[in-house]
Amino acid sequence: FHIPNGLLKNFPHAVNNLRTNRRKLTTPYDLHETLQDLVDLKNITNIMLRNRLKFTQYTKGKSLFLPISDSRTCIEAAIPEVWCTCHQSVTTSTSDKKVKQSANSIVTYLNKVLEGYVQCKKLYLNKIISARLEKVPLLKQEAILFKQLFKSSLTDYTVMIETVPGKAIFEATVRYSKSTKYFS
Repeated sequence: FHIPNGLLKNFPHAVNNLRTNRRKLTTPYDLHETLQDLVDLKNITNIMLRNRLKFTQYTKGKSLFLPISDSRTCIEAAIPEVWCTCHQSVTTSTSDKKVKQSANSIVTYLNKVLEGYVQCKKLYLNKIISARLEKVPLLKQEAILFKQLFKSSLTDYTVMIETVPGKAIFEATVRYSKSTKYFS
């Protein structure tokens, strides 16, 4: 990408951070903060960048003119888990018992949402179109803490279903807790 000479000359630290952040986990909120900085260039002076570092860890968006951590997580970037690209998924059988239970919990949830609408009919599961088992990579420290706190295993299933009447298609992520045997 092209960076204007004026930015290169007057704001070398900010430009260096921008270049370094090209391969980091970023969000539209970060882009918004970056555009805000371009409106008021005083925000990207070396002194301001140093001062802002103390406070940006608590904000939803972080300007790309500030350094972004290599180990930034979806949680830190305010990315909902369902949209986190750090997850790896493995296709799993639609006939798996847990997948079927996940699909039924989706239909139960949808019917609860529709309860107050008399014009809506009760939905029934017609078929499970696809299912994926989501694997969330944890840092070693997070994994140790996670196991200590929960002493159980949580499993996420992303399931695509078709319901009747209407043959509507829904996709949802359902979390299963082995310790409570509960789908949410």
